Amino acid sequence: MMISERIAFSISVTLHYLFPMITIGGLFWLVIQSFSSRVFELKDQLFRLLFFVLIGITTGYVLKWHFSTFWPKFLEIVALAFDPLLGMEALLSIGGFFLFTVSFLYAHRRRKVALLRCSLIGLFLTTLISSVIITSVNSWMQFPSGVRLVNTPMGSRLDFDSLPEVFFNPTFFVRLLHTLLGALMLGITFQAIVSRRWNSKVTAVLALLWCVQFIVGHRHAAESYVYQPEKFAAFEGHGKTYSPADLWLFPGLDERYNIRLSGMTSYLLFNDAQKPVAGTDAWKEEYLTDKAEGVFRSYHLMVLAHFSALGLLIFIGYFGKSRERLKNILSKGLFGVLLLANFAGWYTTEWGRQPWLIRGILKTSDAVSSSQVSPWVGVAYTFAAIALPVFLWWSYRIYGRRTRG
Repeated sequence: MMISERIAFSISVTLHYLFPMITIGGLFWLVIQSFSSRVFELKDQLFRLLFFVLIGITTGYVLKWHFSTFWPKFLEIVALAFDPLLGMEALLSIGGFFLFTVSFLYAHRRRKVALLRCSLIGLFLTTLISSVIITSVNSWMQFPSGVRLVNTPMGSRLDFDSLPEVFFNPTFFVRLLHTLLGALMLGITFQAIVSRRWNSKVTAVLALLWCVQFIVGHRHAAESYVYQPEKFAAFEGHGKTYSPADLWLFPGLDERYNIRLSGMTSYLLFNDAQKPVAGTDAWKEEYLTDKAEGVFRSYHLMVLAHFSALGLLIFIGYFGKSRERLKNILSKGLFGVLLLANFAGWYTTEWGRQPWLIRGILKTSDAVSSSQVSPWVGVAYTFAAIALPVFLWWSYRIYGRRTRG
């Protein structure tokens, strides 16, 4: 039952993960577009993103059902800290989106430019606050801080010594920036494609974000070695107990189909190709992910996708003005590559933490509880949660066509 529960949960959370990522970047680009002369042409684009927001909210409640049904031991141990945080996130999300959507519609009808821009900024800040809270929770699960595990006759519990330390855990800031940059690139690309307004500004902004992401991604990998060295070893496919770490360029450990740069990972970490790095053999089995090969492949797939995105951006910039059809094909390819990079990075993070649900505190196998409910019911709920916003969006489009007609 354990495997099926993990698979069902991963399907639900993967579908949930996609839409907020597009929403964050998409709303950011709408804010930028609102300072142009086409400010009153953004209504349909906003409603498309709000459709994604609604999917994110509805699938989020399905995830809560998953946790309460199959992972109640996890909820019991983290309830004191997470209930206020996630409750605040849900309240801010629903309240913020309702308030700023109403103010946008009012501003659009009354042709009030300043209020319309403020409404879009408010919607973007709402998604930003929500993402900050969610990333903080996820980051804490990677490296729990500010807590003590207390074993009592009634079971284990966490004593939270410092809630600020829980929220602003050591890996939070870089992880948040890394996640937001990925969301911005994905959402901006999506918006430029669906609005059919890809220009040199879009390419320039994405190129700038790519450069920043390259720097932040390197810092994030270095922090992973400090706070989760066993996961970093799995990233790099480094098995020797304590030796210089090589760098593999592609997602495969077979040297016939890959390129290995001797000592390059050690050099990137310490500017010394001979510096020893802790490998997976240095860690007890209970701390090693049971998905080590998958972590290696997903991590290198993420890096490969990131550099492929740069290549596509260069081609789009070069052919952008002369070959419109080719630019459209390349931009859609860029969206696919960025989508792959985001999902590969997310799976790297989650697989790399296994077998822990809360690293060093609660194992996934200990958190799951047997239930008479099939875990695939949650997947069905997820698709139902997506179907409702799809129906509303379809109804809005039909109504809009009839009104214009």
